[in-house]
Amino acid sequence: MKWYPLEVVLDYWLSTIRRGMIVAVPKKHLESPFEDRRGIHPWRHMRFYDAMLDETLDAFNKLVEAIEARLPQGSSLNDDSIEHGLVDADVLQLHDIPPGLDREFLQCARTPRFKHIAPGLEVITTSTFSKQPFIPNPDEKASQDEVPAILLFCSKLNYDNSQDLIVPFGYRCRHITTFPAGLYLAPTSFSMCDDACKFILPFRIGGNGYARRTDGALYGGDGPEDSYKDLYSLGYHPFETANEQNLASVLRNWLGMVERGDWKIDENGVAGGMEIWKEAGTEDHWEKYVIKRDYF
Repeated sequence: MKWYPLEVVLDYWLSTIRRGMIVAVPKKHLESPFEDRRGIHPWRHMRFYDAMLDETLDAFNKLVEAIEARLPQGSSLNDDSIEHGLVDADVLQLHDIPPGLDREFLQCARTPRFKHIAPGLEVITTSTFSKQPFIPNPDEKASQDEVPAILLFCSKLNYDNSQDLIVPFGYRCRHITTFPAGLYLAPTSFSMCDDACKFILPFRIGGNGYARRTDGALYGGDGPEDSYKDLYSLGYHPFETANEQNLASVLRNWLGMVERGDWKIDENGVAGGMEIWKEAGTEDHWEKYVIKRDYF
């Protein structure tokens, strides 16, 4: 276990207060639906706050702008108008998506004028929102404040967990054994923050010992293991109990891929299929797929 200077720890905690992740509240106050009531007075952890939405929208909108700026001439850019919203508000209401990052992001994000936001991944839309595998049926409704896992960027390939019967969010959800690969926002019952996300691959990588998590650890436990769910994973966080990567960090990683030319752009957006993600487990490319933190 790595030791850290006290000033690094205190600076990180101070940043969580400045951003609104941690707030101090009086004993008697009007509780927010985003407030974690398990905190020790006067401190409360907020699973959703304004800066979270601003950072996530900024990262996504910059990624969309970068891709559109590189689309070949004669592609889908017919005019200079900019629209916002990935999924119509009435569709989110129909599926009982409560207030929080999920709903605000899907309603406010810049609408891409292309299909593929990353290799093999399409941005979810109003017409494809029905592909959501973890939203409960009407007779299985969760509590009012609970948000299920939301598929944001969808692959045409599925992950099949029929061999190990493990659902990637820590519980067996409706006994689903096959579901679309892609990037999911984690359910609120699984993470302390609304912007926690998990990338599910349709195949496993990491067993050759190159792929790394943010904390520098190999995929797996004691030694390198193939994994379908460790790409972009946070790993051990030294200063808090967060256990998943945040969406803005993943989007900024993708922006770097586009700006450096690591990913090619065609008329449909980012070119290539899901096979490109296997680079994360190779000696030459694994570092590009690791989201680093200053304190690791």
